[in-house]
Amino acid sequence: MSPWLDLLARNNAKSYVENLKWDITYQAKLAEFGHRVVAGITDDKLLPYVDSVAAPQGWYDGIDSTVASVLFTAGGKEALKDDIVQFSTDFSKVHPKTKLYVDKIGIHIDPILDFFAGETKLSEQTPVIVSWIEERFKA
Repeated sequence: MSPWLDLLARNNAKSYVENLKWDITYQAKLAEFGHRVVAGITDDKLLPYVDSVAAPQGWYDGIDSTVASVLFTAGGKEALKDDIVQFSTDFSKVHPKTKLYVDKIGIHIDPILDFFAGETKLSEQTPVIVSWIEERFKA
């Protein structure tokens, strides 16, 4: 759900700009938080464990033998949307059971915010995530 895949917000994804007025976070704040997270990492080989886009070519090869399926979700009004869509597209090349769902008007961590706020009208993402998890338990 709304994975933060590029901790340092290195690229200039359009969704950072297009969704600036909608989302609860933004590129500069993501980069600031990301620098705090990676500041303590002294070995570059460890960086991909926390910053997915820093993973070298082949890092995810064979993941389909460890993980049965993967769901990526993003909000259509989320700053991280383009990063999530791109990563999901790339990841699906090494894992055929990768699914991406983009909620048209969702923002970062929208389903969590539904529960925090006690919202009865849930975001589009929430039932998608719940159904996906339910299917895994039934498998």
